[in-house]
Amino acid sequence: MKTQNVIKWEKTGLLKYLRGQKKTDCADLLENVANILIKNYEGKTTEKSENICGLILPITRKLFDKKITSPIPTAEWLFDDFLKFFDENYSLYKGLDTHFGIDVEGDMCEKYVEKFCGIIT
Repeated sequence: MKTQNVIKWEKTGLLKYLRGQKKTDCADLLENVANILIKNYEGKTTEKSENICGLILPITRKLFDKKITSPIPTAEWLFDDFLKFFDENYSLYKGLDTHFGIDVEGDMCEKYVEKFCGIIT
């Protein structure tokens, strides 16, 4: 039986190719991360908040594609850790998309997932 979070997040396409408990776990983490984003950024639109909101949900989903042996930490930990990563790395990427055609969002997602997997395995 599908949970409310699975039903909700399936509509976004972020649960595509996930099955069973992995799908439920991903939907629950996406929901928790989304709630943190709302709590932190609702009504406070900045370039940084838009970038973080645009990156963290796809990153959350990508974690479930990896073969991670440790459990994925809480949404709060993931959000805080990603903020540190973003602050350390975004200035390196900013402007590269317009000047060199680099997929900044895709590259940052991949770099963070690589970093994350190194932390918890």
